[in-house]
Order: sequence, then structure tokens, then C-alpha cells
Amino acid sequence: MLLITVDMVMAFEPCDGWTQERVAGLIGEGKSPTELAEILHGIDPSGARWLLVRLLGPRRAEWACRCAERVLPIWEAYTLTDRRPHEAIAAARAGAGAAAGAAADTAAEKRWQIEEACGMLSE
Repeated sequence: MLLITVDMVMAFEPCDGWTQERVAGLIGEGKSPTELAEILHGIDPSGARWLLVRLLGPRRAEWACRCAERVLPIWEAYTLTDRRPHEAIAAARAGAGAAAGAAADTAAEKRWQIEEACGMLSE
């Protein structure tokens, strides 16, 4: 399992409000991407997306598949015959989502640049 550390976060040179001490206070000895996303979402949703896009990179699709698999039992409790979620997970793992992932990366980076340029990011 990927364990995100303070050094990994600081290597991406986060904005001024995210000092090494602040990051260490949130991460401690390390967090999984899911744990970190939950922590950051409550504090800074934009910062959570910024960091996860950088940390997960090509592993982002697999992380999304694992998240989807965790809720499949809920879906299956209501729709026993609908296999679309299983097919979507399989397609993502087979690489069918690569173009969408690249587009999402570009969109997230552009949004970050626009917000940064406009001073819309909170510290």
C-alpha cells in the first residue's frame, strides 16, 4: 500500500501556508491516499485534489477502482443483475480510462493555475 510521508508532500513544494510542521501535524508517520484525502477534504478540498493528482499519477485509476470496489456490495444489494460497475472497473484497469485520466490531470492543473493566478487559493 502506498504510504504518503511528509517528505513526499514537501517534494511537491506546496504553497506557503503548508509548512513542513503543518504537514507533519496532519500526516504524522504517514497516511494512505484515502486517509489523507479525508483529512485534507475537511480542511482544503482544492489542496486535497492538488496533492492527490501529484501523488497518485498513473496509480490514480487503480485507486479509483479500489474505491469503487469498496462500495460494490451496496450497489449489488439493489441491482443484482446490473454488471455495469464491474465492467467499468475492468475497463479502467485495462487502460480504457487513460485518455480521461490525462484530460482530468490537465483540467485539474489548469484550474490550479487559474486559482493561483487569481489569488483564490486559501492558505
